[in-house]
Amino acid sequence: MWKIIFCGIVLGVSVLMLYEILGQRNAFEQKQTGPAREDSNPYSKLDEKQLTERTQTFIKSMRSLNDDFRKAMNATSPHEVDSMLKKLGAVQDEYDRKFAAQARDLEKELLRRLPKGAAPKDPLSEIASSLIKNGRLAGADPAEVIASYMERLLAKMPHADPPGK
Repeated sequence: MWKIIFCGIVLGVSVLMLYEILGQRNAFEQKQTGPAREDSNPYSKLDEKQLTERTQTFIKSMRSLNDDFRKAMNATSPHEVDSMLKKLGAVQDEYDRKFAAQARDLEKELLRRLPKGAAPKDPLSEIASSLIKNGRLAGADPAEVIASYMERLLAKMPHADPPGK
């Protein structure tokens, strides 16, 4: 029995060490590239109306991606886990290719343009921001969480039209 407990402890410590190493590597890579400059953000030169339109297009695309995510989760039985994982991997790849950088840039620009203290601080917004920063679709309806967060940011923009108009 003590061997099983010892193996469990060793495995747990190994996982924690790996997680810490990956976190340090990501922090190092971010230091190497330096902070994002405003002029490197493709949305920084857009006027308010253009930014609103691009954000609304992004929100629609994220909701469509979320539909694909839900279909992948719901279309398989417990016996078809391998198939489900492949479908989820394909959705993650699509997010990586089409939306991850766009989500980061849009979030930065929307937050930059918000009045001080206007950024949403509710738990769902924190989760969405974390999903964007990590670049991973995790949890229930992750793309919907990101889309709703972008809607909240857009709604808090001064003089911005409400989403959907």
